[in-house]
Order: sequence, then structure tokens, then C-alpha cells
Amino acid sequence: MKRGWKIFWIVCACLAGLGIVLCISGFVMGATLKGMKQVFWQHAERWDYDDAVEYDEDEYYEEEHFGEAEENVDEPWEDIFSGSAQAVTDNFRASLTGIGELDVDVSYLLVDIQESTGDAIVFLTNNIPTEVEDELMLVQEGDELKVTIRNEKKWRRAMNSLAKPAALTIQIPKEHTLRAMSLSIGAGALKAEHIQVSELDVAVGAGQADIKQLMVADLEVEVGAGEADIAGTVTGEAKIECGIGKVNYQAADSQQDYSYDLEVGAGVIFIGNEEYSGLMNSKKIMNGGPLMEIECGIGEVSVTFDK
Repeated sequence: MKRGWKIFWIVCACLAGLGIVLCISGFVMGATLKGMKQVFWQHAERWDYDDAVEYDEDEYYEEEHFGEAEENVDEPWEDIFSGSAQAVTDNFRASLTGIGELDVDVSYLLVDIQESTGDAIVFLTNNIPTEVEDELMLVQEGDELKVTIRNEKKWRRAMNSLAKPAALTIQIPKEHTLRAMSLSIGAGALKAEHIQVSELDVAVGAGQADIKQLMVADLEVEVGAGEADIAGTVTGEAKIECGIGKVNYQAADSQQDYSYDLEVGAGVIFIGNEEYSGLMNSKKIMNGGPLMEIECGIGEVSVTFDK
């Protein structure tokens, strides 16, 4: 770790200590865990997809944390997006073929990716508020498809009024292997099973991702203040970056089947039963297998194995 970064993480550790003192003071003055949950829009243990969700507008999720929100726009869709754009309404259904790359970039939304039969990738929606039915978009250019939100600020404002989160279900045929998939959920939630893709990028802001039975060549995971649970097989390189959140990764095979490039600040990295923490320098463990490149700030990354 470079000297500048070491100083940075030492400062972070000091601030974390100050934060603990302030938290204790806050509890003494009447702050509650319920209020904290509202800020982070997640439950104390695991996300319950059937329960109502509470989160507080314009507290933690300001534009500077999740990208600058677009202002209200009156331009036609074709002037905003290149390619073919289609608005996604409530109870929407679309079946698309010939898709080689899928990019989902949304927030305040439950994204559920399922394995299916057939030839087409199917998109289904539920509980999309009427006032933002034209804000969730499917944009296709060639064989690349992007799911995005046209106006982040308007979308967030509508989602804050919901008792249960809006949902987007994506059904991908079992025999359809995508070239690449990018899943960015911001302050939302992600459920996925049986993902088969050459390259997978997962980005979680303050939300939660749960991915099971993964089969990819290369994996990249980036978590800010949220949590990601991932299990499956990565045959190539796995890159994990964690800020103040948590990443749990269950890898195929055994600990000795992989090589590691580790960098940790004030957080902790667990590789099997081994722990790496305490503002340590970068550490490389070369076993000759696929590389896991892991960088942890003040959060926690845990890697376990199925053998």
C-alpha cells in the first residue's frame, strides 16, 4: 500500500473511532436503530422481499453518492438515448431475442433475475407507480440492451411513497449465454440465480445483492455501503472492491486452487480461516490458480470455499 493511502486509512480509522463516540452520544440523546434503518433502507439481518420497505428521502442517497440525477426533461426519448428506446410501464412484458450484452443501471428497485426456457429474454414489471411509468427505459443498440432510469430524482421521489418496492423481473433462457452483463442497483436490491455469462460486473451502492449458482469467466464486484452475497464458479479473474459495506463470496473448489492479491485498510479480509486486517501492506499469495484481487477499505470481505 502506498504511503499516501496508508495515511488516508489511518485518518479513516481515527474518524471511525470518533464516529463510535458520536453514536454513543446519539443513543444517549434518543437516537434509535429504526431511524438508522430508514436511512440505509435495509433490515438489520437480511432483505425481506415480501415485507414493506422504509427509507428516507434525501438523507443518505443524495446525488453526489449515486451520480448526478437528471433534471426533468421534455425532450423526446430519441433525443436523450441513442438506439431504440421504450418506456417500461407497470405490469409490462417484453420478449427480446438476439441480445448479447445486458446493462441494468437502476436504483430503488427490486431486480430479480431468473433462469427460464425458450429463446427470448423476458422483462416483467410490478408495482411501478403511475407517475413514473415513463421513466424506466429499455434502450437497445445493436445487440446491446440497457435498462435505465430517465429521471433519477423524479423516480426516487415516487419510490419513497411505496409501502412495497417496485420490481423488475428478468428471465434469461438457460441456453442463452450473454457476452457481458452489468448490474448496478444503487440503493435497490438484487436477486439472481443461474447467471451464465462471460463477464459480470456487479455494483451495489447502499442496497443488497444476493447472487447464487453463478457461472462466469470474469467477475467484478464493487460495494459501497451495502452488502453483496455471491456464490458460484469464476474460471478467470475475480476482482472485489469494498468500501464500508460487506461482501461474502463463496467460491468453487478449495482455498489452494486460487492466487490472491490483497489490499486492506482499516477493514478486514477473510480468506477461508485466515484473516488479514490492521492497515496491513498489500499481500500477494501466488498458488498458480485463477487470481482473486481484493481491495477492502473499512468494510469486510469474506471468501469461503465449497471444498
